[in-house]
Amino acid sequence: MDLSVYLENLTTSTFRSYESLPILLKLAGLRHTKMRKAEMIAELNAYLSNEDNIIALWSRLHGLEKELMEEYVRSFQVLESEDINPIFEKYDRKPLWSHYSRHVADLFEQHSPARLFFIGRNIPAPLFAILQRMVKPIEIRFSPVQERIEDRTDHRLAPGSGFERDLIAIVKLANSFKLRTTKGS
Repeated sequence: MDLSVYLENLTTSTFRSYESLPILLKLAGLRHTKMRKAEMIAELNAYLSNEDNIIALWSRLHGLEKELMEEYVRSFQVLESEDINPIFEKYDRKPLWSHYSRHVADLFEQHSPARLFFIGRNIPAPLFAILQRMVKPIEIRFSPVQERIEDRTDHRLAPGSGFERDLIAIVKLANSFKLRTTKGS
């Protein structure tokens, strides 16, 4: 796994933490002073390309960070405020930002190990694939139910045995196409 293409877009400045090679090196616990940009990229690439380092980095996350990352991975890198707020409420904290226009990396503290997963403002595909293997998917169970009232004038409809297959097919179809909205009347 080569992440150097992603890392080349970062800067050697320490102004913005999500775009800074020295800050990412410091978070990884690597030497980060008196290095050229190419050396920083090579060192960080070697660190992040090692799956054992990713697993160790994942284990360094505390409760709030881990739960946010799990939700982010399960939702395929799309988090809404409806997903974020309950997690922060669970830990009696307020989100660090309140506008959706901000980036998920900004939810984490400045020196959080979770920021190492974000190169720039997103998680690169090779890292995301490793994280997907580490995060357990949520198990969804559907139990078919049919209940009718005695007089047969009214009845309840509930998902039947084919509902699970239909729902999975719809989700797969939605994931396979780029959906757009159009202007309505």
